[in-house]
Amino acid sequence: MALRTALFASALSFAALSCGPPPGMPGGPLERPGPFLPDTMTAQRMIVITNHRPPATLMEPTSCNATAYFFDPHPTNQRSRNQLAREAECVLYPPPVDLQLQNQNWLCVGGASITVGPNTETIAFCPAQMIGNVGAQGLVAPVPGCAALQMGAMVRASSAMEFSEDQVADLDLAVAMPAPVVITSPVSMPLGAWPVSGDLNVRWTSAGSTSAIVVLEARDTSGSGGASASIVCLPGTNGQVFIPTALLAQSNLRTREARLTVATYADRVTTAMGSNPGYRLSAGFSTSVILQPNR
Repeated sequence: MALRTALFASALSFAALSCGPPPGMPGGPLERPGPFLPDTMTAQRMIVITNHRPPATLMEPTSCNATAYFFDPHPTNQRSRNQLAREAECVLYPPPVDLQLQNQNWLCVGGASITVGPNTETIAFCPAQMIGNVGAQGLVAPVPGCAALQMGAMVRASSAMEFSEDQVADLDLAVAMPAPVVITSPVSMPLGAWPVSGDLNVRWTSAGSTSAIVVLEARDTSGSGGASASIVCLPGTNGQVFIPTALLAQSNLRTREARLTVATYADRVTTAMGSNPGYRLSAGFSTSVILQPNR
């Protein structure tokens, strides 16, 4: 009887798991960690396209950029973002540090073409040819045509061999955009009050996503409060992450006006000849809400 009961319980558990939402749907699993760069200790072969759409009532700018990371670590310039604390899917970081991206061993990309619908933007970069410059955020280029991006719109990144020094010659990835992000908790309006206590229950919708990044940081760092710690979460579930109370207390963000940003991506990863790691294309949307302290 005990064995029969155990088998029945196992069957129920399997049925409950198998009936959950599939990957890419709200409540389903996210297939990959979000395209967040925590360090320059590992080789990178990645293009991230983010269409940031804050609510119009916040009077904050929209943006649509492609950021490329194609480098191997330089032995004397490896950096990591210091972790103050980690709990569950979230990490507390001190004020931003310089990862010295400019000083890594960047590959000769030649010309990487980013295509959004009928529009194409080229990221031209090759240190050997003295083409292009790396900024503090990596290789960044505005993406045209993002105003028309909707769920299902195709984004492509490709690069062939333009000249002999070109080291990124077999990049060819395409991905369909997920649904734009809609934050539903802890507030569903652009501005709202901080929950008085407890974990911060962050919820959103974005069908078609395979990865996400959730960032909580002070909204204004120019006043007496200055720069603050930030919390970065890489959720494993599409549509939900809990930011633990302990991290909120250590960050002191609950006493400040804070920006909560959720970015969701559809990702494609492929192994490429002679490339370690493989190439990754992440394309998606982000949006923000503002949490205000109770006064």
